[in-house]
Amino acid sequence: MHIAAVARASVDLDRVTEALLRQNLKIHTLSRYYLEAQSRPGLIFGYGAPDLPEIQRGLTLLRKAFLRE
Repeated sequence: MHIAAVARASVDLDRVTEALLRQNLKIHTLSRYYLEAQSRPGLIFGYGAPDLPEIQRGLTLLRKAFLRE
């Protein structure tokens, strides 16, 4: 199960996802799924396999990554 979140601000999402990957959290940008030029920046979250503590950890790390950006 996945959910897409469209970004409203001009945030470097590649930088955010790279920072998260260093924390062992893998999130993809929407750009990975465009065949042509990207029209909207955003992120894809997978939430079907992790348990609730893993989801909470991921959201905490995501918030920290956005605050640094």
